[in-house]
Amino acid sequence: MNCEAVRMRILSSIFLLIGVLAMSNFIYYVPVNFTFPDEFYERVGSRTANFQYIVLSKSNCFAIILKGWLFQPAEVVQPKSFIVEVTTEDGFYQIKIPPVRKGIYLNLPEHLFVLPENTKKVSVNSIEIPLFSLEYSVEETRGRDTPGIEILNSSFEPSSVFDYGEQIFVKVSAGRKNTGGYRVSVDSLNIEGRTIKISAHVESPSPNTPVIQVITYPAALIKIDGPLDAGEYKVICTLSDSQNVQFEVEFTVE
Repeated sequence: MNCEAVRMRILSSIFLLIGVLAMSNFIYYVPVNFTFPDEFYERVGSRTANFQYIVLSKSNCFAIILKGWLFQPAEVVQPKSFIVEVTTEDGFYQIKIPPVRKGIYLNLPEHLFVLPENTKKVSVNSIEIPLFSLEYSVEETRGRDTPGIEILNSSFEPSSVFDYGEQIFVKVSAGRKNTGGYRVSVDSLNIEGRTIKISAHVESPSPNTPVIQVITYPAALIKIDGPLDAGEYKVICTLSDSQNVQFEVEFTVE
């Protein structure tokens, strides 16, 4: 059996295991004896501590393959365990995994983790694994006359139901402004389960900035990159202007 066939067989077994464990709502981890190609992995960390991960599933549970290394010279007699910390809505858990020394590095062997759907945070030796961030891009656009958010399809029309893989946009409007010079800036966009959280603020022109004396409707158009899994989603947007206001809207991916 060639290398690719072995890899596919292992992946099939992993997904079968994920399907079974997703029903149980507990934390499961196990060493993985097969090494996947480097291009499969995302990376986080620094020159002295680096961790690589593959996200296998975010639907019904979180399933990831995790490995990594620490730079630690050989004179250290008692190397510490890798500490994987998992925070869920129900509690906080610590998993200690013994390191494997290879020269001046301590390696975290490849492990499969299956975590509950309500997982909020995962970190290794205090370095957070960014499971909940979404890739997105932002451009300025014209908004509504009142502050709020809208979910738009690829035709930039309001929609609440999307096919899997269909492009999704979120428009964040600051409402009516009496002059130009205002803009909506998106600070962060994260996903926790099927809740998308957006933090944004309105940038106002400084007193000395020349602006056009015309009514404007500043807004940010957020393009979510990459497909979302099927399911019902809630978008919660916190917009900071003269005060903090929060907006919520829901949509479905079929």
